[in-house]
Amino acid sequence: MWQSDGGVAESLMAALRRALAVHRQGSHSRRKQKGYQDTLLVHSLRQFYRDCQIYSTIDFIFGDASAVFQNRDIFLRRPMDRQANMITAQGRDDPNENMGISIVNSRVAPTSGFHAVKGCFRNYLGRPWKKYSRTVLVDGFRWLH
Repeated sequence: MWQSDGGVAESLMAALRRALAVHRQGSHSRRKQKGYQDTLLVHSLRQFYRDCQIYSTIDFIFGDASAVFQNRDIFLRRPMDRQANMITAQGRDDPNENMGISIVNSRVAPTSGFHAVKGCFRNYLGRPWKKYSRTVLVDGFRWLH
């Protein structure tokens, strides 16, 4: 798990909004990822995440794996001015690949620092990073205000 709760590293992250990707393979539960951009790289193979939290702004979850996120809490942070929040950036570039991101029974909510200004920004489930990108919502996905 990558997490920073203060100090010089957090100040640099806030000032530069730099990307820090956590690259994992396999099954994961009860993890917390915090970042601002490109927070969790689902690079290849099959990945399963359950009862986890992620905090970010742009491309929270990105890559080209077959990834399932179940009972996930997704927290929107305040992006830079004139930017938007994009939860996924799936990167499938072959129409014959069996890859994609599935989000099952999960919730999206603003962080306390973003709640007051959330109406000033657009928030999207995802964006197509590659030609055949695929993100699927399954059963019980909720946007919390």
